[in-house]
Parts: sequence; structure tokens; C-alpha cells
Amino acid sequence: LLRGWPATRPALVLLAGESLSRLPIERRVAVAAHEIGHALGLAHAVTPGNLMVRGVPDCRPWLDTAQTRQIETE
Repeated sequence: LLRGWPATRPALVLLAGESLSRLPIERRVAVAAHEIGHALGLAHAVTPGNLMVRGVPDCRPWLDTAQTRQIETE
């Protein structure tokens, strides 16, 4: 997500291909889902296993109830 992207514009998600191509497909999907989470307004989380942790998320990431509610109300 680009910092400073106007809120009136659709969210933009950018993924770098070279570093992602080295990851198994399950991890690439998790990274894409993480970035989409940012596009939906989610911030980084600290709970291990959460989709929104910094770095490459686990292969079976999850969102907590508060994150799910935030997405539903955005």
C-alpha cells in the first residue's frame, strides 16, 4: 500500500515478484492476503499466526474478531 495514497482513491496493493517467487505458493497467497488486509484498512498485529503480523505471514493465517469487524464496517 502506498503511503499518502488519497483516501478517495481505490486502494493500491503492490507486490514485488522476485522475492515472492522464492516462497511456496501457500506463503505467496498469505502475503497477498496480508497486503489486501492493509488495503482494507488493517494495521500490523503482534499475535503470532495472525494474518497481519509483520514479515511473511504463516501459511494458515487468521484474523481476530476485531479485525473482522473492522473490515465489515469499512
